Amino acid sequence: MGKRHLVIEDVTLQNKGSGKIGPILPSFQHAPCDHLSLTDSTRECSVSAHWPGQGDPGLEVRISTDHMTYISGTNSTTNQYYNTFVALRDKTTGKTRLLQANETILSPKINYPTTKNPLLLQEKVETKTFAEKMEASKHLIKSFGQAKGQRFYDQQDRMRVDDTQVEEKVLKAAGAVTEDRLVAAPEAETVQMVPTRNNEAGRRDQVYLLEDILNKAELKHLTEAGESVLQDFKTLADLKEAQKNRELSALGVELLNKCINMEGEVGNLAAIALYLEGIIKLSRMRQGEMKKGERNLQKFLPLSIKKKILSNFSLCTGTSNRIVTPELTDKTICHVIVLGLLANNYKLDTSLLTESVRVRPDHMKKLVAMVGAHLSNDSVNQTQHIVLKLPLANFNVNYVGKKKNKKN
Repeated sequence: MGKRHLVIEDVTLQNKGSGKIGPILPSFQHAPCDHLSLTDSTRECSVSAHWPGQGDPGLEVRISTDHMTYISGTNSTTNQYYNTFVALRDKTTGKTRLLQANETILSPKINYPTTKNPLLLQEKVETKTFAEKMEASKHLIKSFGQAKGQRFYDQQDRMRVDDTQVEEKVLKAAGAVTEDRLVAAPEAETVQMVPTRNNEAGRRDQVYLLEDILNKAELKHLTEAGESVLQDFKTLADLKEAQKNRELSALGVELLNKCINMEGEVGNLAAIALYLEGIIKLSRMRQGEMKKGERNLQKFLPLSIKKKILSNFSLCTGTSNRIVTPELTDKTICHVIVLGLLANNYKLDTSLLTESVRVRPDHMKKLVAMVGAHLSNDSVNQTQHIVLKLPLANFNVNYVGKKKNKKN
């Protein structure tokens, strides 16, 4: 037996222009459609088309029987993914004609009986307050509840304080106090994290000036002290021995060794190195060492510089007690970064900084951005430097990052 070929002669689509609709294929929501039973039991049938779209007739089918009325839903006759066709084959010619059909689901129309519940028939239901609900609960527990629940409410009643009594006691205690005698709470002092900075500078050497950090007298005292230090530490071995005795940091050894090997005048490099070393020494002090104050700083620092460091980077809480708050710790590291940039041609090795002061790498990135500098990575030498260049980096103190979604 040979293969049969389907030859489609015509495809008829329903459209709004012609106003004609194709065959309707009904089915019930609760059961399939039996056309013989449907023909016998149908007493009335109506079909209406609203044509909300060009190819969608928007059919509304209504069938009434002796006991029930069925209607089609609003979206039961359309499907956005495919169309249904009815095939009519002419046995004489063997050709097939396709007619677009409409599938619809019929649901029973149910008229629910009205309620006779008087509570549901009330037009306005009075809502009880929290106090009224608590009072009703209290009455219920005291009448039918357990003994421990009754004791709980009895104890609450005994501990209840009359509002009028409290007001009378407050007025009696503060009757002589007037508004003009009240002293306002002192405002918290704001900490200037970074040295004076010129944000409008056209060159990087104009952003931070040494004159804004140290005045002429302080710079003179530090320069004289620097000459004396260079007389005591003449070689790198001497500097390493001082670092071993915790008199110098790794950054101070680097800067003073540069002074030793420098030909000609040292300039302000030694003064910057000594002031920087005093700040680092204070940042590494423990709480017990803070009580000694000036005596615990390096001996080569002038007395005026010691007082300046203690005044700017620590907080006095009593006669001899000093503390370093987290804000002052950040201020210390910011000043160390700026002084290191000024002393090292605006480029500072981060390994020297992390070896000299205690700072987490993620927190160091924030402080570097706060001073306006940038982090530069050298993939060839596997090093990282803090570089001061224009434009300056920006840092938003109030920024809060978005929470990362946890992966299951």
